[in-house]
Amino acid sequence: MDRFRQDVKPHRLPRGGSGFNCIRICEMIQPPALDVLGLGESSVDHVNLLPTAPLARGTASKLRISSAFDAAGGQIASMLAACSGLGLRAGYLGPLGNDDNGRLIRSELERRGVDLSNVVVRDAPARFAIILVDESTGERLTAFANQAAIALHNAQLYRTEFENRELAEALRDSTA
Repeated sequence: MDRFRQDVKPHRLPRGGSGFNCIRICEMIQPPALDVLGLGESSVDHVNLLPTAPLARGTASKLRISSAFDAAGGQIASMLAACSGLGLRAGYLGPLGNDDNGRLIRSELERRGVDLSNVVVRDAPARFAIILVDESTGERLTAFANQAAIALHNAQLYRTEFENRELAEALRDSTA
């Protein structure tokens, strides 16, 4: 951190068509370095193991659950947990719900050493899926709901990129 403060000089950035807006980059806090930053989704899988695949009719239309468990996951969150387990510094940039499922995802990612300083917590339920697994074959059936309330929208990402573009360019130029 001290080296960062010594090496970075204040820059003048153009503001509008006239004048300059002086910012002091040297007073900023340097973000933690990450090897991998994942942007995407997370979810909780409610996994149910069944003796056979369910059928629409007949004896396999009503089955006893052999065992069940909840697993925090989602493509991006699972990849980040794996990266962290391999010794990479991984961070998650994505939405979490403020419900029990969201807290489970947060807890599992923290336990696995994934940086969550860029997480967006929504006032909405976290994504989840119901997974039915046929124990005899390992095949699965996945049911999920479209949970748009928790999604990150492109407009939010573009706005964040725009707000940070000048800062990123100033940091890049200061190290050149």
